Amino acid sequence: MADADPKNVDHFKRVNDTHGHAVGDQILRMLGAVIRHHQPANSVSARLGGEEFVILLTGSDLGAAGSFAEAIRTQFAAAARQYDTRLSAGIAYQRRREALGQLLRRADEAVYAAKAAGRDRAVVAP
Repeated sequence: MADADPKNVDHFKRVNDTHGHAVGDQILRMLGAVIRHHQPANSVSARLGGEEFVILLTGSDLGAAGSFAEAIRTQFAAAARQYDTRLSAGIAYQRRREALGQLLRRADEAVYAAKAAGRDRAVVAP
């Protein structure tokens, strides 16, 4: 089983519009560095596009995935403090026989739920 843990930089377009694309690129590099710092050896991370990243954690339970997401969220908030940007995350545990596309879709829906609930948080998919 794997956990999908998509991350989305909150209000990223506003960051680019206010500070320019060079700062936006710097923020994405900050997030990549934070992810690499916390990423377990048995995981895979990738940028899906724009401000969206995904991390697949193998051998983790929901509690470990939640702790992982919170560590990234809080460290990123500290690193990007001067730009007043935060992170929303969605966590989904792979169901038996669930295809990767379905897992990612549920995790993405959890990201949207985190944004709808006020952003700067992690939400676990049902």
